[in-house]
Amino acid sequence: MTARSSSTAQPIKACSSKKSRPGRCRRRKRKTRWATHRWRSFAAGSTAGRCRKTSTRRPPRPAPPVTDEDRKFWAFRPPVTPPVPQVQARHLVRTPIDSFVLARLEAKGLTFSAEASRTTLLRRVSLDLVGLPPAPAEIEAFLADASPDAYERQIDRLLESPHYGERWGRHWLDVAGYTDRRISRPTRRGTCWSSTIGAIATM
Repeated sequence: MTARSSSTAQPIKACSSKKSRPGRCRRRKRKTRWATHRWRSFAAGSTAGRCRKTSTRRPPRPAPPVTDEDRKFWAFRPPVTPPVPQVQARHLVRTPIDSFVLARLEAKGLTFSAEASRTTLLRRVSLDLVGLPPAPAEIEAFLADASPDAYERQIDRLLESPHYGERWGRHWLDVAGYTDRRISRPTRRGTCWSSTIGAIATM
């Protein structure tokens, strides 16, 4: 029985798969021989076994030269301080930026809009910085403050508020690709809140 089984035994094929293809087996053998040849040549210090593509690779194209016309682009020009334009309604100018804006308006026969009230001004800055309207107590305190730097101190108060970090920190989290879910590590989802708290604290 042992002799019969040995006489009828079939030789093991080089490519034993469900759907063997002779062409695939030959390509596999050629790749194996080529890889062995490269390894031996590299071990011997020869350059014959290196990849053929590295020897025939084209050198990178040199960067085009920057012409004088290209240097006139604003990104290549050093910043300079332009002269402040003269305007007719000088009583409306508080900063040099107002002079530039008012000069363009006067060229078209326009002028600044009426100045906003203190309540409207506080409401605008509160919605812009923290995304919340001011509380009635904050409005009363701002209206009762007659100091010249009352508006500046209101801005400092809003910048120190944690609501400022909650409003503007989300933009940094969007840029960093933050997400509350960890698909690859679901067991560490409880630590996601630390990134949010850190972004709010840095604002």
